[in-house]
Amino acid sequence: TYYLGKNYWKGGVSGATCYITNITDIIPFNLTASLKTTIIQPDGSSNFTRGSSIQFEANVVDDCGVDKTASTTTILKMERNGEEHSCTANVLGICTIQTDSSFSFWWYNVSAVSTLTDHWNGTDFRTNVFFLGTNPELIAQEIVPSGGEGWGASPFYFKINVTDIDNTTAFITLWLKNQTTGEWFEEFTTNCTNCSNYQISYP
Repeated sequence: TYYLGKNYWKGGVSGATCYITNITDIIPFNLTASLKTTIIQPDGSSNFTRGSSIQFEANVVDDCGVDKTASTTTILKMERNGEEHSCTANVLGICTIQTDSSFSFWWYNVSAVSTLTDHWNGTDFRTNVFFLGTNPELIAQEIVPSGGEGWGASPFYFKINVTDIDNTTAFITLWLKNQTTGEWFEEFTTNCTNCSNYQISYP
């Protein structure tokens, strides 16, 4: 049986007929095991909106395949262009990061580092795991005529301004409700890219 941490050995010849007894000094050495850390969540299947809480999870085993998740200290990070946000996993390998307006939007890498006495660190790194975005801003909504009542008031004109600071494509849909049936239906849809106070009107 070999024990992790500091061990000692010596060697030589003793009690031999044809050799002089010669024993080395006791020599210390350190036996170190390895950790294998695997990121489980986020897994690349979901993106997130600023203001949301993101769950991170990692699993850790040693080089004998024994689960070490509960006994290691595991730091999980989301990072991009030098910006880092981290959390320390609990005994289940889980922790969360609460995002806010100070977080940059765009793609984030995820890393995990696990440490344990007498073990080499376990690491895992994934690139572009998720996109952290914002909700498009809708302002200055307008309907003309403003009353919106009666058959004689038609046609109605709808306007709204859209801003999407993510510089991605925003999809905008106009839904109308049938007051008789209570059902909503899609009347019009469009999109804009790099929208900055972009006005959409219908019809």
